[in-house]
Amino acid sequence: MQLYQRPEILLEIPESIEFLSDIFYKNHSTNIRQSLHLMKPKEQNKKLPLIIYIHGGAWNHGDKDLQVPHLIPYVESGEYITVALNYRFSQHAPWPAQIEDCTAALNHLIENADLYGVDSDRIAVWGSSSGAHLSLHMVNDSRIQATVAYCAPSHFHPLLDILEAEEHSLKSHTLPDSPVIHLIGCDPVEEPYKLLDASPYEHLSEEACPLLLAHGTEDEAVPYEQSLAIKEKSTILGVPCHLITMDGHGHKFIHPKLDSEVKNFFDYHLLKRGNPPKDLSIS
Repeated sequence: MQLYQRPEILLEIPESIEFLSDIFYKNHSTNIRQSLHLMKPKEQNKKLPLIIYIHGGAWNHGDKDLQVPHLIPYVESGEYITVALNYRFSQHAPWPAQIEDCTAALNHLIENADLYGVDSDRIAVWGSSSGAHLSLHMVNDSRIQATVAYCAPSHFHPLLDILEAEEHSLKSHTLPDSPVIHLIGCDPVEEPYKLLDASPYEHLSEEACPLLLAHGTEDEAVPYEQSLAIKEKSTILGVPCHLITMDGHGHKFIHPKLDSEVKNFFDYHLLKRGNPPKDLSIS
């Protein structure tokens, strides 16, 4: 086992995996927020599909280190290369800096596909919470073949309608210390176009790649209805989209059945095997 002591976690990397840490993906940048970890099988004789994981944390905290354990099984299988990436926080750079960083990371990985052994025709993106929000912003990119989004804040237009409301499930996102308001760096009433530009729902098009959503019905941070809205619009557009409803779960969840469904989704779209994805409820 290879051990890497990071600020928040001790990473234990199996000997079968080559771990390339803290790769700066933006030209001339040495900002750790613009870096990624890449894992690939040491024994690799062909190009492999790539899964990119974007971490959550309300766009103002979190780190790529914490996503590495989730990705290890994919690399251990010998069938995938994986990346965990950082992006600039909203307190350092407002929107659209975050998606600009994710796109820069994708550009870097494709430009260096031969070096890393990546099959640039088979790339998927995966994210949770704010990372899922960024993942959904990449679905229209023709270089992305599949996207998984856990509990994604994805539909911001309703915020404009409820700023004066006394009670609403999204009320917390209209307060001055709201992560969404910090993300766009302005008052959404005064500059609504900035809020809508940050909303994945507004950008979702018929060109989007297949989607797999997962969301807890008792999510206290991002209402379950956010994913319902994405699924409804995807259906109207003819975009393949499936929703795994985590019945009774909150904003964070771990479940072996979910893990299995996500693995099948990636296998189905990147390896052309497995079962067609489907809507599902998990208790």
